[in-house]
Amino acid sequence: WVASNESLQPKSRAARLQAMHLLGRFIAETHPETYVPGPTWAWCQNSRFRPHIYTPAEIRVLLAEAHRLTPVGSLRPHTYATLFGLLYCTGLRISEALALCLADVDLDTNLLLVRESKFHKSRLLPLSPGASDALRRYHAERDRRALSRGTETPFFVNERRTACTIPQVCSTFLFIARHIGLRGPVGTSGPRVHDLRHTFAVQRLLEWYRDGGDVQARLPLLADYLGH
Repeated sequence: WVASNESLQPKSRAARLQAMHLLGRFIAETHPETYVPGPTWAWCQNSRFRPHIYTPAEIRVLLAEAHRLTPVGSLRPHTYATLFGLLYCTGLRISEALALCLADVDLDTNLLLVRESKFHKSRLLPLSPGASDALRRYHAERDRRALSRGTETPFFVNERRTACTIPQVCSTFLFIARHIGLRGPVGTSGPRVHDLRHTFAVQRLLEWYRDGGDVQARLPLLADYLGH
């Protein structure tokens, strides 16, 4: 079964092997003679994927271009500039940011409530003063356009005043990234919106190394903040 499909990538073959390993262990509890595939079977999972770690200069250009989105004078430029900035400052998953409603963004205490995310976990995220100021400005732009203030109303909304979707966000990001030269033409790979999360994690680790603290001891804090 593991070797039956020649087109499978090494990662997919390893996933099939892992499934066999778990099944073998389960059966072996009642049938000890069961053969359980061991790690010596594992295929090498060499992956050429490398996340893109954005430089501060790239982030500045990205956010500046988001502010130039059309229609001019609409909420759309504010929405995407604020959203991308928030992902960069907090390492939120895209789905978590888009699931935020007005009740989840407490700008009096500078806290975000991320509800029922991966593994059905909820968490509170403290915000930096700069991130809070950006969210406060976006909130004012929403109010200026008389958008709903219901506590369960989506915080980030599109031109139709409904919640932004992941496909909308990704396509807008790709449009901006290609326009500023971060990505090549359609069909080529390059920096992704999810790499903002990777960038946040890497920058946090670098800050901890620079201040001389015990990075290994702090890793659980970073894991909790990122929702792992």
